Formats: sequence, C-alpha cells, structure tokens
Amino acid sequence: MKYESTHETFSKELIESLRQISETKVSELIKLVNAKIKKDARIYIFGNGGSSAFSSHVMVDYMKVMGAKVVSATDAAYLTCFANDFGYDEVYRKFLEYHVTTQDLAILISSSGNSKNIINAATYCDENKIDFVVLSGFSELNMLNQFSTLSFHVKSKNYNVVELTHETILLSVVENFIRSAK
Repeated sequence: MKYESTHETFSKELIESLRQISETKVSELIKLVNAKIKKDARIYIFGNGGSSAFSSHVMVDYMKVMGAKVVSATDAAYLTCFANDFGYDEVYRKFLEYHVTTQDLAILISSSGNSKNIINAATYCDENKIDFVVLSGFSELNMLNQFSTLSFHVKSKNYNVVELTHETILLSVVENFIRSAK
C-alpha cells in the first residue's frame, strides 16, 4: 500500500470519527471543566500507554492555558510502587483514594473501554460520588462506556483514531477557553 493511500484512508477515518462526537457532550465537558476550575478543584486525568502520554499533554495545557489544577499520574516511581504494592489493576483507584475529594473531577481514558485499572477508578468515583468523565472506543458495549453520565465513545477499532479523537475532545476544552478569552 502506498503512503498516499494509507494517509488518505487514515485521515478519512479520523475525520469521520471526529464528526460523530456529540457537540452537546463536548459543551457539557467544557462547562464541567470550567466549573471545576472556578471552584479551585483538581482535575485528574488517567489513561494507559498512548492515553497516558496524551493525558500529560492535556494536563499541561489545562494548567498553562486555563490555570487549572491538574494531575496526571504518569510518574514511573508512583506507578511502579503502587503496581508492586496493590497490583496494576488498582494503581489509579489507589491514587484517587489518597488524593481526590468530592469537589474534584476525574477524566478516565481507555481505548478498549475494558482496562481494569480504569474500570476500578470509575467504580471508585461512582461509589464515592466523585464527578467523572469517561472516554472509550472499540465496542459500545465496553465496560467503561456503561459508567458515567458524561461518556465519549469513539466508534473505531483503530487505536490511533480512538486516541487522537479522545485527545481532540479534551483539547477542545482548551480551544474553547482560548477563543472565549479573545
């Protein structure tokens, strides 16, 4: 397959994925994040692999551009300590136990929607009445998609499309802030 046809096919799939995201839900996310910032609450962003990497990017933009208090648990010492002591399935749940309050917001990302550590964090938020948003992909029947009142599901089985769509959703909050400030 030629580069041009791969690029064109991938671009079309990504654009279609972005078009399927509900503007109403993005507006809800923008309002929720802005409300948390006004209340001086913390925002926690968790994901695995590529989702963890772009969580760091989103964290920096939310802090630098919007003045938010944001945490993304990407520190290797923390992750390896908690994985060793509690098991990898519990790393984010335990982090929330130690840090989150009912005023805060958790943003939980799993491309498959079935990552046990993200599911456990969602369960913790749900049980403790902590606001949370979920972003998932692949099957609409995934476990994470069943949890939150504000859920973004990407109808794709392509990791890159799912992750780029998730990142775009979260960065739409920053773009709204920048455009509203002008």
